[in-house]
Amino acid sequence: SWASLALTSFELLDFEEARRAVSRSVRESPKNPEAWWVRSLLQEWRGDFAGAQRSLAHAQWLDPVGFPMPPTLTDDEVERLVESAIGQLHPDLTALLANVPIILDEIPSLDVLLQYHPPASPLELLGTFSGTSVLEKSTDEPWSQLPATIVLYRRNLSRISNSKQELIGQLRITLMHEVGHFLGLDESDLEERGLD
Repeated sequence: SWASLALTSFELLDFEEARRAVSRSVRESPKNPEAWWVRSLLQEWRGDFAGAQRSLAHAQWLDPVGFPMPPTLTDDEVERLVESAIGQLHPDLTALLANVPIILDEIPSLDVLLQYHPPASPLELLGTFSGTSVLEKSTDEPWSQLPATIVLYRRNLSRISNSKQELIGQLRITLMHEVGHFLGLDESDLEERGLD
């Protein structure tokens, strides 16, 4: 129950309560793989990626089926996949995206999560688009001319994937989802196109 409380608190962005609950869970039930997994999430959130990897490996050792090690892609592999996906778009769309940086980040920041109403889950946000869509740009509004940005969240994409091939597919879908936002599509438009 302490591990479940820790996970719920983490999802609700109450990281201090999550830390207290997971510490108690690990102390009282050191063989609970969920506690070690939530501990890895909190370490990840604090930027302790090496510690997060050790805790995740411990959860996987305790329960290999329930807590498998997520697949990963190198920065070079991600860059090639992004270039390939963008290169398959219509040349006019490729030209529009020429000045849109596509950034690979480990996890979303608290500020990003709090931009959503209700706040986004730190585990479920796979990518974000920030800026003004192509449809909203206006010569009368100078702020709309600021550059747009697409960010992909490496660890969340890995976490929802069971294999490297699935991770490649998830990365591509997430990228096209955020490109859709850049083009002015809303969530229902993206869902109709299979990009939800």
